[in-house]
Amino acid sequence: SDVDADSDVETDSDVDSDSDVDTDSDVDSDSDVDTDSDVDADSDVDADSDADSDSDQLTVIGYEVPDFSKQMPLSNVDILLLGLEEVDTEFLLRTFQRKHHLPWRILETKRCYLREITLDDMDDLFDLYNKKGITDYIEPLYERQEEEEYQRAYIENMYGYYGYGMWLAKEKGTHRLIGRAGIDYRMLGEEEIIEMGYVIAPEYQRQGYAYEVCQAIMAWAKSNLDFRRIDCLVEPGNEASLGLLHKLGFQETEKINQDGKIFRHFWYFYS
Repeated sequence: SDVDADSDVETDSDVDSDSDVDTDSDVDSDSDVDTDSDVDADSDVDADSDADSDSDQLTVIGYEVPDFSKQMPLSNVDILLLGLEEVDTEFLLRTFQRKHHLPWRILETKRCYLREITLDDMDDLFDLYNKKGITDYIEPLYERQEEEEYQRAYIENMYGYYGYGMWLAKEKGTHRLIGRAGIDYRMLGEEEIIEMGYVIAPEYQRQGYAYEVCQAIMAWAKSNLDFRRIDCLVEPGNEASLGLLHKLGFQETEKINQDGKIFRHFWYFYS
């Protein structure tokens, strides 16, 4: 659980000297044919390349018409719709962004915004995790190459499949990275849950950012996900996070053993 300890892409032609006219004629004739052939071939290649390029740039959405026997094959679409109720401007924008590997901006608060991570964010991410106290209660990052491979898979599988995950928290105006926060899917025993996590950079702690961000995440989850509650797992001793969860309205339940560690388990039920 990402819970912070301190946070509130030339052929030579042999010309016969005794038959200059015939030879020149033959050469000219061959040249004309070859030139035309070359132009046609190049034109075909260019046309195919342009078509492939256009196809790569387009975002294709398919709609499966119910009970329509002449439905065209839809195997090459980027996304297949079973209904049109969900289609609006935001849906079209996010479909385009996902096709072109552009990060979604998830939500905004008064002072910051949350968006998906990209591989271009690795330097900032490592700077954050190298700050004092950040990994006291969360797992550190892998070595650089392994972390990039992990994040590449996370972007494709977590964001791509679930549509949510751990996001970057950025300060409005400056766009500086102030932390990470978001929601992860996990199995808790036999139960599927969503777990909220967060970490705030030391220079932004004790300024209400953790409360502001977590409150917005809870509201987002209620509006966008089909879960009746949101959970948090906190290591004993992380007093700042314990205080924050109480302030957010979480209730403590029984302790659990997760991955060989004992955690205090909190949950918040949506009304």
